[in-house]
Amino acid sequence: MYSYLSGFSTLIFISCPIIYFFTGIVPVKTYGFDFALHFLPAFIINRLTFLTDAWGIPPRELWRTEEYAIALFPLFIQAVFSVLFGSNVKLQVTPKQRQSGVYLQLIWPQLLIFFLTILGILWSLYRFAINHLNHPLVYLINSAWAIYNLLLLWEIIRASVWQPPKKT
Repeated sequence: MYSYLSGFSTLIFISCPIIYFFTGIVPVKTYGFDFALHFLPAFIINRLTFLTDAWGIPPRELWRTEEYAIALFPLFIQAVFSVLFGSNVKLQVTPKQRQSGVYLQLIWPQLLIFFLTILGILWSLYRFAINHLNHPLVYLINSAWAIYNLLLLWEIIRASVWQPPKKT
């Protein structure tokens, strides 16, 4: 039940690098030892717990769960708003046969985040090239974070344009 609320935190998580690229507003205000002292233990425990819970599951499947947890943020947010505002939720039966087509209109929020992220990275590279980047290391860290987000979002973008192999 609580997983639907994760859509809001995911939106914040994937928006932070974009906001930093264009505004310079730092998502985390502490760096160095203080940050590492708090972040690294929590991150390591999180990863160890994840690996322990997922023992025996192939790494590709674990990556897929992370992709969907991030990429489905608009659906989670929509579900929460449906409950809060009492909207009727219609159960739609999914087709039992493979569907082909291009469904980019269904993932416009993910595409918007994807392209803003790429634009933000390119904007930062441009600013670096003209020597107008105040803290290049912070931009590098945010770029790594942004690339991780892009990798997670890529699967749903790829799925939206997937076509079954043509039978010959």
